[in-house]
Amino acid sequence: MNKQQPDLCPPPAPGKPLTTDPVKSHPLGVCRVCGAITYRKEAINQRCGRSPRGHRCSGTYATAARDAVWKRCTSCGGTGKQGGAPCIYCRGIGWSLARPWCF
Repeated sequence: MNKQQPDLCPPPAPGKPLTTDPVKSHPLGVCRVCGAITYRKEAINQRCGRSPRGHRCSGTYATAARDAVWKRCTSCGGTGKQGGAPCIYCRGIGWSLARPWCF
């Protein structure tokens, strides 16, 4: 039972070249509650610092350092930008979880 996961990012627009910005490295951790990301190794297993709606998130960062956990955004090519603005499909990260909450 090997189900194919749907692609969350659309393909790039035809005739529209990807930006020449460098590809970003993938995040190292994801909050188990709100989905916030971190690039800091020290934050793994620590409480999330995000404050949605004025209250601090109660989640902790789980490790998501393996390359297999992340998939490069096909819309921005992993740069996190589309035409100088943050990519709307990956929220400017350049990556999305290969299978949401699979860490």
